[in-house]
Amino acid sequence: MDPKPPHHNNNKKSSLSDYAKYSGLAIQMLATILICVYLGHQFDKWTQWKFPAGILSGMFIGLFGALYPVFKSTSNKN
Repeated sequence: MDPKPPHHNNNKKSSLSDYAKYSGLAIQMLATILICVYLGHQFDKWTQWKFPAGILSGMFIGLFGALYPVFKSTSNKN
């Protein structure tokens, strides 16, 4: 039998490392959005407005806050 090439283990470790990195990024993005929406909900309860301005603002602020680091880290700076 032919042994597996030595680079086989490196590919597996690399894919696990990528999975962990992107899973952590996804959890961080979700947490950012949920915290901002929660704070917006609390603002809406405090102001007692009929229109959910706080939730909508929190959603967009959270989305921007979650995506900004991704765009910043993936920008091509040469």
